[in-house]
Amino acid sequence: MGSLTLVKGGTALGICFTDNNTATITCALPLIAPDNVTYLPFTEYVIVHEFGHVFDSRASLGGRPRFVDRMSSGVIIKDCSKEEYRVMGEIPSGQTIQQFWLRGERGWGSGPSRINTGTVRQVTQFQQNAVLIEFQIDPTTVDYQFLVREGIQPPTNDSDTPGAKVKRVEEAQADMFLNWVYRRNIQGDSPSRASICDVGSSPIWGGPGFLNTSWGNGSQTPTSQLTERPGDARYQWMDVQMKTLFVEQGW
Repeated sequence: MGSLTLVKGGTALGICFTDNNTATITCALPLIAPDNVTYLPFTEYVIVHEFGHVFDSRASLGGRPRFVDRMSSGVIIKDCSKEEYRVMGEIPSGQTIQQFWLRGERGWGSGPSRINTGTVRQVTQFQQNAVLIEFQIDPTTVDYQFLVREGIQPPTNDSDTPGAKVKRVEEAQADMFLNWVYRRNIQGDSPSRASICDVGSSPIWGGPGFLNTSWGNGSQTPTSQLTERPGDARYQWMDVQMKTLFVEQGW
C-alpha cells in the first residue's frame, strides 16, 4: 500500500493536514484550538484521526468508492430506541436543517463538540474535528472561514451546499475511524444490530472509543443512553463497513 510520511512543521500554523496526493501528514506545531487561543497537545489521537483521512483515500483503490461515500450516500445510522432515532446521517423530513447530513452529538467516545449551544468547536480525545453544520453557518467560526477561504459556499439554515457537506462527512469519517480503532483493539468484533439492541442481554461498553452517551447541547457531563445505544450503533455500522472494505480490497 506504499509509504506514509509524517512531517512536523509547515506553514499552516496550528493544525494537522493530510495530503493524500503525496501521502503526507503535516502537523504545524504547536496545535491551536478553534478558539485561536488555546494550545492543544500533540497526541496519538491526533495522528490516528489523520490516519482516518488516509484510510478514506486508500479505500478508493481499484476504482472503488472512498469511505466517505459510504457515509454520505443517504446512509442513516439509527439508535436502538423504538422510534429508531438518527444517530448520524441525513433524513428527508422534519425541519429544514434537520434534513441535512448531521454527524450527531451522540455515541462518541468523548466530548462535547461545543460548550452549551455555542458555535466554538471543542477538541477532545475522540472528537478531534467535530464540524457541525451550525459551525459552518456562523460567519464568526473557523469552520465558516475555512469554507470561504477554500471557495466553498457555506450552508444556511435553509439550504446545505455540497462542498460544506463533504467537509462535515470527511471529518466525521476520520473521527469514526479513530473511535473504531480504539474500541476494536479491545472489544474485537461488534455483535449484530439485533444483539446490541437486545439491551437486556447485551453488555455495556465502558472502554475507549464509541460510548452509549449523549453530548447533546454541549453538555460537559454526558447523559447515559443505555437503551438507545448510540455508541454501539455507530460501532456496529462501522465494523460492518470496515470488514466489507477489507474483503473488497483483499487486505
